[in-house]
Amino acid sequence: MEVILASSYSAIIIFMTIFFILKACLIAYTRNELSFRKLLVVSSSSISIDIVVIVVLPFMYERIYDYI
Repeated sequence: MEVILASSYSAIIIFMTIFFILKACLIAYTRNELSFRKLLVVSSSSISIDIVVIVVLPFMYERIYDYI
C-alpha cells in the first residue's frame, strides 16, 4: 500500500515537471528561440524518460521499503 501511494505521488510530481518543461519549450519555439527539430527532440526525450522513470519507480520504492 505504501509503495502505491509513494509511487503515485512521485508520478504526479514527475508529470507536472515534464508538463512545465514542455510548456517552456513550446514558448521558446513560438518566440523562435528553439528550432522545430530541437523541440521534437526535447519533447520526445522528456516524455520517454518520464515513462521509464514512472515504470521503474514502484520497484525501487519496494526495494527501499524492504531494506527499512
